[in-house]
Amino acid sequence: NKMYIVDFKTKKCNITAISRPFRPRGVIPGAKFEGEVVIGAAAIPNEHVNVLAFSGNFTGEAYTGLVSSPDCFPIQNIHFSQKYGFEQSTYYDLKVGISDPELFIPPRECAPPGY
Repeated sequence: NKMYIVDFKTKKCNITAISRPFRPRGVIPGAKFEGEVVIGAAAIPNEHVNVLAFSGNFTGEAYTGLVSSPDCFPIQNIHFSQKYGFEQSTYYDLKVGISDPELFIPPRECAPPGY
């Protein structure tokens, strides 16, 4: 539950607590199915994508999510809350798997002294 912010000019790392809730990607629990659309040329293999739309309004937070079908890759997530405002995330060129798991290791600038 830490956030690492690195100034690449000074190589200084600022470690802080995460100040907002984690936003899951894809369909969030309790979301309602709204419909399905096809983007692209539906009759041509590999030239279209089926998109499922979901939404929800949970204790003052509105959510809309678009995912591919049948793989459930996130395409777009939109959240709105009074506390944090509007957040929109759109995804492109996604691939299955993690090509470089080292990216999840905090940079060496953030290592504790003597590490």
